Amino acid sequence: MSDITRPILDWRPLLRRDAVLHRVDAGATLRTEREQARLAGAAAYPLLTRLRAGLTGERTVRQICAGLGPAEAGTVTGLVAELAGRGLVVDVGDAAAARWPAQRNYLAHLVPDPGERVRWWHGASVLLQGNGISLYAAATALLANGAGRLTVVPDDDDWPYRDALAASQVRIGATPNLWADLVVHCADKAEPAALTPLIRAARTGGPPLLALAMTGGWAVLGPLTGADGPGCWWCVHERLARSGEVGAAGTPTPLVARMLGGAVAFAAFRLLTGADRDEPRTATVQRLRTLRAARIDVGGGCAVCAPDRPRRPASPWPPPEAAPVIRDVESRPGESSGDVGQYAAAAHRLVDRALAPEDYVTDWGDRPPLFPTYPGAPLRVLPDPADPAERPFPASTGAVLTPYTSEILIWMLRRAYGPLARNLRVDYNHDGGARTGYPSALWRRGTASGGGLYPLQVYWVAGGRGIRHYAPGQHAFEELARGDAAERIRAAVGSAEGSHFLLISLRFWRNAFKYADLGYHIGTLDLGALLGSLGLLAAGVSRPFEALLDFDDAALNDALGLDPAEESVLAVVPLPWSDDEPPVEVPADRPRIAPAEASRTVLRFAWSARVHRTIMAARLTGSAHHSPARVGPAETGRPPVALPEPAVDPAPAGTLLGRRRSSSGAMVAIPALPMATLGAVLRWTERANPDRGRLTRLSVLVNHVDGLEPGGYRYDPDGHRLHPALTDPGPGWAAHLERIGRRVANYTLEQASAVLVVSGRADAVLAEHGPRGYRLLNAEVGAVVQAGYLAAAAAGIGAGAVLNLDHPYVDGILEFDGGERAVLCLLIGGEHDEDAAFEHTLG
Repeated sequence: MSDITRPILDWRPLLRRDAVLHRVDAGATLRTEREQARLAGAAAYPLLTRLRAGLTGERTVRQICAGLGPAEAGTVTGLVAELAGRGLVVDVGDAAAARWPAQRNYLAHLVPDPGERVRWWHGASVLLQGNGISLYAAATALLANGAGRLTVVPDDDDWPYRDALAASQVRIGATPNLWADLVVHCADKAEPAALTPLIRAARTGGPPLLALAMTGGWAVLGPLTGADGPGCWWCVHERLARSGEVGAAGTPTPLVARMLGGAVAFAAFRLLTGADRDEPRTATVQRLRTLRAARIDVGGGCAVCAPDRPRRPASPWPPPEAAPVIRDVESRPGESSGDVGQYAAAAHRLVDRALAPEDYVTDWGDRPPLFPTYPGAPLRVLPDPADPAERPFPASTGAVLTPYTSEILIWMLRRAYGPLARNLRVDYNHDGGARTGYPSALWRRGTASGGGLYPLQVYWVAGGRGIRHYAPGQHAFEELARGDAAERIRAAVGSAEGSHFLLISLRFWRNAFKYADLGYHIGTLDLGALLGSLGLLAAGVSRPFEALLDFDDAALNDALGLDPAEESVLAVVPLPWSDDEPPVEVPADRPRIAPAEASRTVLRFAWSARVHRTIMAARLTGSAHHSPARVGPAETGRPPVALPEPAVDPAPAGTLLGRRRSSSGAMVAIPALPMATLGAVLRWTERANPDRGRLTRLSVLVNHVDGLEPGGYRYDPDGHRLHPALTDPGPGWAAHLERIGRRVANYTLEQASAVLVVSGRADAVLAEHGPRGYRLLNAEVGAVVQAGYLAAAAAGIGAGAVLNLDHPYVDGILEFDGGERAVLCLLIGGEHDEDAAFEHTLG
């Protein structure tokens, strides 16, 4: 939002971080989910491409125009004014707020005078009171985002985080000083003696209160309590109690406490900067066991916040829940058989016709739970794993390998599939207003997943200790069965040894609710990405890693108690284990505990279900390691371009998983990517998958790379060279890119420095290996793309996987033959200088 009273030359313009630049016929568009500006003229796109590099909020319009002639300066000033009038450029204001650029830029999308708001936020006095991990998480999140006057008053004298906060120069008070701009109460366990006086003080003229506390299996956050009307934490507690939902248990796991502590810090930031958009008389509630969250109305007051006010009894919440309705859906009646080749070909032509019923609309209000759980199972909370010594990414497999331990396995699961941070960065998918409420929070993980849906489930057959489900949102194991299930697993995979295994399954509805029949295809790519992450972590700590994709599916599903119409095992990872337990004679019971389901209606898409049944009934044929279906040589008959080898070793995989994220429209074309950076990304990506079956090839669509003409190139990993296919340095290349990316809204291919193309010979793979070869190919594709993400993170550039490109057209540009075709693409390139974000990491 821009201050129209300031002279435009004094503005510090920021191009909205949710705006994506597209070239169109005779002009350009800047588009967000809510706004669009079309600029006419052949010069519009090149001008915006150059200008957006300066629209970071760091420089004034006067500084941007320095050195330009009067005509050029007038063009730039006029364009900034026009874009500001359409809400696509905002003035961030006060230069002093440059100390907190991410927070300032975030606020620029929501409020006027973001610089002034950030300065006020830094000077605001916040009194933080409570107990437990959530109190510490709230304090650290407030500090990380620029809170400058923070006093922490723990309820307990022996609160274990005093020294850590004292080192951050936070004032630790022994008794609360109730003068503050905001009092925040944050407690892992509700203490009436501490909370009630704060509520009454807020109602009688004291500082406003924002409370988070856990009680009886629930977390309650809010509402904001002040003198302007009734409504408090106890009002919500009363509604829960009247429904019989408040039980005896109620302690969050450490990870959940960090999630909630950061959430209350974010709520405080929004309140004190005027960016809060929640209804004032609502609160957030979350079941601590299933992590389902919702916003509810507070009601008319309670005995704590309105003791003298007549009131009606609070209505109970939540309402009773019914079992979901299950319906079968046909996407393409009469033409969607169980033929795997037909399904794979349809996914390849996705850009022309969706794999969904023509009238299908995603019901986001009825989506599956964000973190699947088995609420009837005992929960074993896991410790925060210490980072082991890792070798740099991508670690070679030549090291002496050692067996697994529970500590290493827990660390691998947390880094690969557990939530690592809350995604509060403004980009095309998140405009700063959407997804800010805690019930719709998005959590960033180390492994990529199509649409961020994370449909895979991980089960540990733990030798004689039974079968456990990894609950990533809790960072805990759910005990589904006791006893020794290893014999059943060995029989299903055809192995004579091993007592510990990871079983990775796909829960179909978690993808299908958004993607319909395409969800199965995306899930098999997700499988490859997760296997890639686990394999890289294992290599970094010198552990063996092998993923098995050929087994008796029905036997494994039965061992886990899965309904194969809802969920099915896709991969098994044997875990050679250190001998730390006695043998167990009792066989494990078959799990009979049902997972939680939040959707009122669950759809089963018949086409992908038939394809899955076809694959389940088949076994892998041929040798995956010496397959005739491997891709051919990279040579194109044109002189190759040698690439420089990487000059340095990157960080370990565990570190890079913490940095991995999808760019979602944040890429910028200027400056061009150095050829050495492209070479490093390709080399690291290739080295990360040394034992793959080479069913895939890496190719590159080059846009803005120093020393390379725009065009298509095939990568030769043996010689570390690029073989040109179609190169077109003229304006025709932009037309190719527009054709390829015409269905993509959240990225612009022309703004990416390059596009990595992962391809394979799907028909040849199916002919050689049978229907199960489909999983084999897609698993390799997913692992390569995940390695590309980490390689981009190692190089300090952005990346984003895109499925809905015109893959047949890409095949032509890269001159594929022998049935080779593109499967998945990864855009790479530089990003905006500064984020627009609130930082909320989970450790």
